[in-house]
Amino acid sequence: MASIEEVPTRRASAKGLRTFTMNIDETFDKTLEELKSAFGKSSKADAVKLGLALLRIAAEGRKHDWKLTLSDKDDKVVKEIVLP
Repeated sequence: MASIEEVPTRRASAKGLRTFTMNIDETFDKTLEELKSAFGKSSKADAVKLGLALLRIAAEGRKHDWKLTLSDKDDKVVKEIVLP
């Protein structure tokens, strides 16, 4: 499991950014490394940011009662993704 702790830093605050520390187990670390490589990201943080961006899209769709699905090349739905 992952835990997130926000840690403001002087440098990050100067740019209007925030930093956080994330403690993760080996399984989560391995998954992040795999996703980082699969999506051509340069860091684990970038992989997390991509995941959050996708979750934001899902949250917006939920407001409209849209479904989140995976489709094949012919636009046939092959998987519906149900989020809690």
